[in-house]
Amino acid sequence: MNAYYGGNDPFADARSPVEDPTVARDMHATISQAIQSATIADAETDIVHLPVPAVINGTQIRTAQVRELTGEDEEKLHRAMLSEEPERILDTLLQCGVVKLGELTPNAADLLDLAVASRDELLLGIRRVTYGKEVKIEELRCLHCGAKMYVSYDLDDVPRSAAANGLTDWRTTVKLRKGGTAVLRLPSGADQLTILGEIRERSINRAEQDTLLIARCLENVTLPDGTIQPSGGITQAKAFGMADRAAIVKAMDENRPGPHLEDAKVTCPDCEKETGVPLSVDILFRG
Repeated sequence: MNAYYGGNDPFADARSPVEDPTVARDMHATISQAIQSATIADAETDIVHLPVPAVINGTQIRTAQVRELTGEDEEKLHRAMLSEEPERILDTLLQCGVVKLGELTPNAADLLDLAVASRDELLLGIRRVTYGKEVKIEELRCLHCGAKMYVSYDLDDVPRSAAANGLTDWRTTVKLRKGGTAVLRLPSGADQLTILGEIRERSINRAEQDTLLIARCLENVTLPDGTIQPSGGITQAKAFGMADRAAIVKAMDENRPGPHLEDAKVTCPDCEKETGVPLSVDILFRG
């Protein structure tokens, strides 16, 4: 063996744990020190805290469990992308990636009933466990100076907000110009899919989108004399004055809890101005 190592025996100084009882003690100390100094990256949690509680069978649920997407899920997403209903891509993604709502296994209807705010939070949760929280964009063009930049955006930086009315009242109350108030609930996944479907099928304009949103979310109107009228649907949404409609849409947006994906921004290194980071489904799940 000495010849194999060039005449030097690498084990000449070796200590036998059988002959020397202190060897085991020294080995234990060395291993413990190595373990203490090692850095292990935190795994992304699969638990998502819903910004708006889900209500299933009368039970309020505040957390959900998500999982990493697989190749089988990728095939389903691509089929959704190639279908005539691209607005269902997000719905397909949630059906694949959401394992539990509380302790319950959700069905498609449960996911549609979730507030849009919670669906967006689940979207980010699925992205985290599938690819991690860093979203890399090779070439993002600054909206101000046109410069191209490489971006690594941390999903922890996505702007978030709580509902303006607190943690128990998820409705939006808007004072009307001629007196009285309108009360609206938060938009749900079903509202989201309906409006996106109308955009795709009928190319409805922004005013028509606002009409549909107000009609679906309006719960009641209190008249100046205190009379409470239930929602009149599309007819009521069209009957509101333009100033009231604008106030309603603005208030609903300001009272929108959860992540605001459209407000994600980075600073351009060239002009030092903030520019938007696109966090669409195709960007988030590009890898």
